[in-house]
Amino acid sequence: MTITERLQALRKHMAKRDLEAYIIPTADPHQSEYVPDFYKTRVFMSGFTGSAGTLVVTRNGAGLWTDSRYFLQAEEQLKGSGITLYRMGIDQKMDDFLRENVSPFGKIGFDGMCFSVSRYRELAKAMGKRILVIDVDYVSDIWTDRPALPSKPAFFLDKAYSGATIEEKLRILRFMLRDRECDYTFISGLDDVAYLYNLRGYDVEDTPVVLSYALVSEEEAKLFVQQDKITPEIIKNLAEAGVEILDYEAIAPALEEIAGQKIVYLDPEYTSITLYRCLRENVKIQQGTNLTSLMKAIKNETEIRNMKEAYIKDGVALMKFFN
Repeated sequence: MTITERLQALRKHMAKRDLEAYIIPTADPHQSEYVPDFYKTRVFMSGFTGSAGTLVVTRNGAGLWTDSRYFLQAEEQLKGSGITLYRMGIDQKMDDFLRENVSPFGKIGFDGMCFSVSRYRELAKAMGKRILVIDVDYVSDIWTDRPALPSKPAFFLDKAYSGATIEEKLRILRFMLRDRECDYTFISGLDDVAYLYNLRGYDVEDTPVVLSYALVSEEEAKLFVQQDKITPEIIKNLAEAGVEILDYEAIAPALEEIAGQKIVYLDPEYTSITLYRCLRENVKIQQGTNLTSLMKAIKNETEIRNMKEAYIKDGVALMKFFN
């Protein structure tokens, strides 16, 4: 199937819900910059393989927005696709394009799992009376030979490398929750979950993370992950720290079960709008940078020592390359 045929198939799906535009960002449900092959939907639908870009498909056209790193590459890869390249910072902005190509009360669709709360709010403000439809994932219907989700086992990062146990990190995190008078923190950023639970994996090329979520309260700590990735060593270490392991898909029901009037802390940059809407209307939300990101900003002695060793190895490798 050519890119043109894929776009035609997408427009047929759009017609079923009377969508005037469909947005395909570069993202996964964790709003990652680099994503597993399973989530390279923008690559599949446009043919453009750069790491950053957003595709917008309308009833009669399509545009792709990317930054200056990829102007030449995108121009070459989009040839003959029917997709117009829009150079960020130079050409028309995406929001202006949408206002121009979608009627005042028209519908704009996208997969809400791959759209952050922050971006959703920005788009809603920019689109005025236009309707945003977040429950449409049409690419899955078109991508019949889509790669499987990554399944390689994760591994545990010993204290010799992390400098702190899971218990120690949870103790600090819970102190931060109490200090902010919050009952829960929901963590979606992959590097933050990896940091908190001392987990590493192979789900993203050159980025040692595992597709997962964390939900922590004063009494509970939960990890949501594909069960086949979890080794006996990980199970043992998490159990000793009081962490419950649940299936990756169980995160939505877990958020729905949080009682009303409870206060949940989350980062709107990393939380998808779909999962955000799983929370009950009377759940109170406190928003800001992930608490674990704030914890990571203060390196312990082990982390500092290991960083220095990494810099030395990197420098030696670079000098060998120069020579």
